[in-house]
Amino acid sequence: MTREEEVIRAYVARYRRLFEERKGISDDLSALDKEAKAEGLDPKMLRATVKALEVEAAARDRIDQTFTAYLAAAGGTTAPDGATEGDLL
Repeated sequence: MTREEEVIRAYVARYRRLFEERKGISDDLSALDKEAKAEGLDPKMLRATVKALEVEAAARDRIDQTFTAYLAAAGGTTAPDGATEGDLL
């Protein structure tokens, strides 16, 4: 076997192992979603909460403000007190 073949086989083995680990993690997350749902919780909201907690507070505030502005501009909600549509965008 050539060095190139050995390197390729090693990479293929690593990919296979990581794909299997990813499947296991995916299965674990699915089971966790089912457990949360059985407790009456919303798995999508739990995942969103985890993602939000990974973002720094200042960045999260900017994201929330931008989302609120887009939602208001699209007619999904009213603008914050005293704000006009121009202030939001």
